[in-house]
Amino acid sequence: MSADTIVNLGSKAWSVIDDNKASSDIATNIGTALPQVDDWANLSAPAGTNTMSRRILYFHGEDGKEAVAVNWTLHWEYGATYKKGGAYIPRAWITVDDLDIVWGWNVKLTMQVDPPSNATGDPKRPVARLPLRLTKNVWSMFNITNETEPFNWTIYGDGRIETNGH
Repeated sequence: MSADTIVNLGSKAWSVIDDNKASSDIATNIGTALPQVDDWANLSAPAGTNTMSRRILYFHGEDGKEAVAVNWTLHWEYGATYKKGGAYIPRAWITVDDLDIVWGWNVKLTMQVDPPSNATGDPKRPVARLPLRLTKNVWSMFNITNETEPFNWTIYGDGRIETNGH
């Protein structure tokens, strides 16, 4: 066990939207990127919380009205230190801020947390790296669309985020 070995003590995957509703899983599931240690009293509070909000939008018919509108936010705490060193992620989670889906359309969102690591490779100055993937499935009963698309991000213990363009 050491402060430069970074582990996820939270969930590896959970449902965000299921059956066109925000899942109850989002209230209790988080991802983490923390040092693999036994003495948690030496872990500081996070330095701050960052967010990134996005919207999923689909239209239907010739009238161009919205069929699917989903607003969600990724949150992550960053900058927790262990014995005054490193930069860790105590919690990463997602919220559904608004959800409007018309009859005949379906949405499912699933969050996956890949294994965290030390972004610097320096055991004396570890910075947590936590890869996340939100998979979007949207389909309609009239075969207007049937699409699956992953959104990939990497969040860091210093507060940064890298996206795949989404």
